[in-house]
Amino acid sequence: MAPARAGMASIYFPKHGASHSAFAQEMREASCTNISGVPYSFEMMDHAGFRRHDLPELRFMTVAGGRMQQALAETFRRHLADNSGCFFMMYGQTEATARIAYVPPGELEGNLGSIGIAIPGGKLRLADEDGRPIEQNGEPGELIYSGPNVMMGYAHRRADLATAHEVADLRTGDIAKRDDRGFYSIVGRRKRMSKIAGLRLSHDAIETALEKAGIAAAVVGDDERILAMVTTPNVDDNEVLQVMMAASGLPRPHLEVARATSLRKLASGKVDYASLHARLRAPRQQMAMNVLDAFRNAFYPRQVGPSDTFEKLGGDSLLYVQLSLTLERKLGSLPQGWETVPVGDLAQTAEPRNHNRSIDSQLVLRAAAILLVVIHHATLWPIPGGAATLVMLVGFSLARFQRHRLFAGDGLTVLRPLAANLALYAPIVAGFSLARREVLWPSVFLSGNLGFATPPHMVPYLYWFVEAYAQTILLWVILFSIPQARRIADAMPLASGIFVLAIAVAAKFLTPLVWYIGGPQIFTLPDILYLAILGWCLYFLDTPPKRKAFFAVATVLCLVLAWWGGNWTGSWVKFMLVLGAVFVLLFIPRITLPTWAAPLILPVSAASYHIYLFHRVIPDWLLPQLDLGTQQPSGPAAAISIGLASGLAVFWLQKQFIGWLAYRRASRLGWRSHVVGGPLEAAE
Repeated sequence: MAPARAGMASIYFPKHGASHSAFAQEMREASCTNISGVPYSFEMMDHAGFRRHDLPELRFMTVAGGRMQQALAETFRRHLADNSGCFFMMYGQTEATARIAYVPPGELEGNLGSIGIAIPGGKLRLADEDGRPIEQNGEPGELIYSGPNVMMGYAHRRADLATAHEVADLRTGDIAKRDDRGFYSIVGRRKRMSKIAGLRLSHDAIETALEKAGIAAAVVGDDERILAMVTTPNVDDNEVLQVMMAASGLPRPHLEVARATSLRKLASGKVDYASLHARLRAPRQQMAMNVLDAFRNAFYPRQVGPSDTFEKLGGDSLLYVQLSLTLERKLGSLPQGWETVPVGDLAQTAEPRNHNRSIDSQLVLRAAAILLVVIHHATLWPIPGGAATLVMLVGFSLARFQRHRLFAGDGLTVLRPLAANLALYAPIVAGFSLARREVLWPSVFLSGNLGFATPPHMVPYLYWFVEAYAQTILLWVILFSIPQARRIADAMPLASGIFVLAIAVAAKFLTPLVWYIGGPQIFTLPDILYLAILGWCLYFLDTPPKRKAFFAVATVLCLVLAWWGGNWTGSWVKFMLVLGAVFVLLFIPRITLPTWAAPLILPVSAASYHIYLFHRVIPDWLLPQLDLGTQQPSGPAAAISIGLASGLAVFWLQKQFIGWLAYRRASRLGWRSHVVGGPLEAAE
């Protein structure tokens, strides 16, 4: 829709479809104020990079015509909210001029599975099978709509066009529930119909098409999949699927074929479709339970329910990486924004596996950064930059996962993941204390990187990152404990972040003038804090012009720091790697990898913290015993391999242990209706 001119509005017909990369630019040039589509339209827009474009005139977008995946809906809701726009999710039927209900945009967050309330002038109610009204909230019944937009009736012959209004109430055929706020949610359908990708599909019509092809089958479905239970022997699944695709117009991922020697019948002799519906739901229900188990394992000992989300549970960057690995195995490729989807609904967002996997670029960056750290420490090549990238990811993750708690002053929740990570660091400190026969107090108090003690009285400087990470989190919590600071940051997250970034950059340059401790200066918080704040700012750059402008500033900053840091090879490598990481976070939110590459990268990313802690423990002890020094090519290769394997092994052992604890707790509390496997399966 183009903006009104001289009191008139206009409709714009684009040259390019929603799946075209030029669609968004065309909408911008036409000054469109609103865009409407079915869920599939938004899937195509998302894949085409629609959200990467700035559309200043766009005020709202509307979606109707079927159920939209919650992760995708949340993605567009947040995108429009961040750009002062609104996202309308609507429900309707042709018999009511396509609009019956909507969710008010201000209440859409947390209500993505609801159809909301009736449109102005309309009314919704529920009725049981006998037509009696259902007044109690939470009770399912058929959704009935009344309003001035309800059709007059059906015209079967020419004379019917002259008849008076015959329909007062529209019986939608949908089964819904009403919550305490008056919001309605669809829970099923009375008729044998599915609505997928904006298409109304008759199960009977698909059965008929199969029958004409010589295939005996019973067909059931929901708003995501169509299942054909085939009883004809010696017919290939691909042949069945070809008929189903031709009859429905659906792509392969929405169709499923199962086999039976005969169909279960009711006493009346009719096909027992209810049992087939149970078969259709079973894989999803099992998958939902698997997802819930994965969340309970990750957040143990906290209780996790189906309505929780990763974001509400206070997950941090390390948990995000670890849980992504588990969910990728269970669901296939994860959609963008899965961390905001309720656990109980996350199984519905599963995407079919294919030859490529689209992965959050943060996960790839984390894996690359920890590999650089391990190689740098094993070879002493001048390739620093891995740890600097990890520090930047700390700030980016604080903004992405913890901003709401920080803005609310909920520092304790932010500190909980820190405590869990430090618990894994404690054995390192204890081990070095035992080896040196003294308590290494600077490391116990996480201040060894500040140069107040000499190396014999603290753990090696190798572990400066853990101390700097803890100090960064504590500083963020302290800063956001100040009400005025919270208000400013919440109102102007980017502007306030850039202001603090300027202070942190100045501190990096000026601190050595008043507090110089030599080489260890590079491990201190004043020297690296700007990286974390840089990562924080990156998250809040929500438009292409802002991203481009900020990247230009980051380029100048990295060039200056490379020159100021000694103007040598290692310095240039470090800051060019940091600049590359900034580019990825700004312009490449997801990276497509071959299917075989993802299982290699994701475990390293998930175990990055464990690799950092343990990658030098065994090599430093074992390689001297084997007389494998750094001068021999086999020495660095062995150190890198053993270091990665050590961290991965500790990560695996921790998962098994926590999974075992979570499994025992789940069994004790009765969360599992049956026990399929043991602790190792639960930890998976």
